[in-house]
Amino acid sequence: MFQLGRNNLTGGIPTSLGNLSSLKIFSVAANKLVGNIPNGIGHLKRLVLFTITANKISGRIPSSLYNISSLQTISLSENQLKDTLPANIGLTLPNLKTLFFGGNEFSGPIPISLCNASQLQILDLGINNFLGLVPTNLGKLPNLHRLDLSNNYLGRSLDFLKSLTNCSKLDILDVSTNQFGGVLPILVGNLSTQLIGLFFGANEISGTIPVTLGNLVNLIALGMEYNLFGGLIPTIFEKFHKIQALALNENRLSGEIPTSIGNLSQLFLLDLHENKFEGSIPPSVGNCQNLQHLDISKNNLSGFIPPQLIGLSSLTTLLNLSHNSFTGKLPFEVGNLKNIYKLDISENNFSGEIPSSIGNCLSLEYLSLQGNSFEGSLPSSMAFLKGLQFFDVSRNNLSGSIPKRLEKLPFLKELNISFNDIEGEVPTEGVFKNSSAISVIGNTKLCGGVPQLLLPPCPVEVMKPTNFGSVYKGVLHPEERFVAVKVLNLQQKGASKSFMAECNVLRNTRHRNLVKILTCCLSMDYSGNQFKALVFEFMTNGSLDSWLYPKIDREDQSRVLSLLQRLNIAIDVAYALDYLHNYSVQPIIHCDLKPSNILLDNDMVAHVSDFGLARLLSTVTNSSHKQTSTIGIKGSIGYAAPGNYLSNFV
Repeated sequence: MFQLGRNNLTGGIPTSLGNLSSLKIFSVAANKLVGNIPNGIGHLKRLVLFTITANKISGRIPSSLYNISSLQTISLSENQLKDTLPANIGLTLPNLKTLFFGGNEFSGPIPISLCNASQLQILDLGINNFLGLVPTNLGKLPNLHRLDLSNNYLGRSLDFLKSLTNCSKLDILDVSTNQFGGVLPILVGNLSTQLIGLFFGANEISGTIPVTLGNLVNLIALGMEYNLFGGLIPTIFEKFHKIQALALNENRLSGEIPTSIGNLSQLFLLDLHENKFEGSIPPSVGNCQNLQHLDISKNNLSGFIPPQLIGLSSLTTLLNLSHNSFTGKLPFEVGNLKNIYKLDISENNFSGEIPSSIGNCLSLEYLSLQGNSFEGSLPSSMAFLKGLQFFDVSRNNLSGSIPKRLEKLPFLKELNISFNDIEGEVPTEGVFKNSSAISVIGNTKLCGGVPQLLLPPCPVEVMKPTNFGSVYKGVLHPEERFVAVKVLNLQQKGASKSFMAECNVLRNTRHRNLVKILTCCLSMDYSGNQFKALVFEFMTNGSLDSWLYPKIDREDQSRVLSLLQRLNIAIDVAYALDYLHNYSVQPIIHCDLKPSNILLDNDMVAHVSDFGLARLLSTVTNSSHKQTSTIGIKGSIGYAAPGNYLSNFV
């Protein structure tokens, strides 16, 4: 016995091997051996097993090897051997049980004499250059349980299948990637019921899928991809209760995806891409609780995405719905795909916002959303996708700014946000350092970024006038955080009082629905004039007023608040007012509450702002009344918020 498999052996097989006349087992698989098989191998007349699998052995096989009648196993797979099989191989090797020749460069026909090796159990000739017809006498091998003829140049005829129906122990049949054509005969259903793997992929087989396949109830894997099959998926497939992998992609199949797919509870791979399926996705697919890989791209499917599917937590490797006509919103349940590696819903008609729950897909590396009608801002939660490598959201209707934290994603290699309406400054760190790794064209309001992008510099930009000054967009260093800077116009009457009122209100208030003040400035400018300013958190989505009453000359008129968003904003404002009136250190009346003073952050959470006219209510300890220091109604000209009236009667 000579067994040295899975080491790092180098060099060649020694010619002296032939001197070991009593040797029965020679195994040097999975090493780094080169050279030829020595001619002396034929002297080992007691040899039972000979395996050199997974090396770099080349050349021809010594004819003497085929004369060792005691051989039961010959394994030459995954080498660089070039040869033909002798016509009498089945006669000279009568005790042969396993023959592994796959992954070489063998050529010529498959010898008919193989049927004489009656003990043959495994015949692996895959990934070679065999040609001609498959022998129609292989059914004479009663013990055959695995036949692999894949990746060769065998003839177009499938007649050999009739013979194989006699092989009652056959459990794996792989004839994929050859040149088989014609119609798959119905007698395929007469193959062994022990079959667990049946592979016809990458041929030119046409016609409909025979319903007789339903007889093969023990199938675990069925591959019929890359053929010319047409018609419907047979309902008989519901009998495949053990099936785990079903590949029917790149055919001409039509009709709807049958609801019976949901009965295949063991299914972990379903590939139906590039067919002519139509209709919607049956919600029953959600019953496939073991499904890891689903590809139904490039069909004529439409309708909404069932939450049962998009929330299928078992999906880990792929969910591909691209190149269809799906509509509606991407369900919030997408966040349940916590282990998904690749998500592709590109080239559809999805609309609405990208759900913030996408940030829960922590294993996501490839995300393709391009070619839809998504709107709103890129969710800031995407910063949680630490493993993201590829992100394409081009050709949508997105607005807002680029979340700066995207530059912190350590593995992001390719980012495409082109042809949207995204505005503001392009970051310069992380993936944004490499201009060839990002695409931002078609966003006319972007600025900054690395010089190679040729974008205009970002100006200090006036955002909106207020009663007593103007608000500017700025960057707070060193963290490079966007902020809103409210600079007071001290020439305007009441501006100083407004500054003090806002400072008094904001210094003692803390609430998620109030604009947060970061700092304040009280100084002299370069001309010696007094300078007063307040610095706030920057609200990416602007004011409620701009959403309710968009300007006529806006390029993007697609911003529309849904009923749910309107309700949430109203609730946010109510929370803020409840806090100001009842829970702050000193009760406060805003006095100028209106849509332009309600700002929306990146997640469309409302924040009340602009307290320049606010009143602080002092509680008199010996009285049940609250008093204010001034009287009269305050507010914007032509507009007075209900809270203003309230302040005059408390």
